[in-house]
Parts: sequence; structure tokens; C-alpha cells
Amino acid sequence: MSQRDARLHKELKYFSGDECDENFCAGPIDENNRFIWIATIPGPEDTPYEGGFFDLKIDFPATYPFEPPVIYFETKVYHQDIRAKDGFLDWRFLKFLKYEWDPQTRLIEILKGIQTLLAEPDTEYYWENEINKQYLEDRVIFNKIAREWTEKYAK
Repeated sequence: MSQRDARLHKELKYFSGDECDENFCAGPIDENNRFIWIATIPGPEDTPYEGGFFDLKIDFPATYPFEPPVIYFETKVYHQDIRAKDGFLDWRFLKFLKYEWDPQTRLIEILKGIQTLLAEPDTEYYWENEINKQYLEDRVIFNKIAREWTEKYAK
């Protein structure tokens, strides 16, 4: 069994076990490809994303866990750190990793880090310039649009 297989087995066991945080779901999209997963995270409280559920596609490379998974938002989301054209999320935006991937990082930590990123965007490094500018200069409008997108796409 490869290290990737062993680690994914451990991750799947967590998400199907009693200790799992039931607000976060994750698992393979289908049995024929156990290296591409779908995960669902709840929008963080007291944000325009609250009440929404966001689907993520997670692709675990052959080098996982020594290299991070590739993550895309499947649910459209209005956010400066998520690339609008395809939902790509660069793991380096996850502040708890401090721009360095750690092979010990569990998938639940990544998902909770993404949830935190929704609430606390990285305004120094980001994908979407106009959204970042709006976030910094007119938070009321940013929150209104983010809430509308959450209502439309994440319910």
C-alpha cells in the first residue's frame, strides 16, 4: 500500500467514524477513483456565507501527503482568494500553514482552514483583484454580493 493510499484510508476512516465533525463531509466521488474526493463545508457563522454549504473537489496527487491536494470550489463563491473562472484555491492562502505544506496536515484541518479563509480572506495575496478592492473599500457591497451568491449557489 502506497503512502497516499494509507493516508487516504486513514482520512476516509475519520470521515466515516464517530469522531468526525458532522458539519464537514468528505469522501471519494466514486469507488473507481479513490483519489478524487468531494467535500462539503458549512459557511462560517457571522459572515455572508453563513447558512450555505460549499462543495469542494479535492484531487490527491500521487505525491500526497508530501505534496498538498489540489482543491477547487465546485460551488460558486464570491471571494477574492478563490479563482472565479474555475474555483481554484491555492493552499498557500490557508494562513495556518504559513505558506509551507506540512505532510502531517489532516484533511479536516484543511477544510476548517478553508472555512476560516472564507471569514478571514487573505487581502495581501489573492486571485480576484476587483473583489479584493471591494472587500477593502466597500464591505457593505461586498457582503451583499457574497450573501446573494451564497443564497443562489450554496443552499
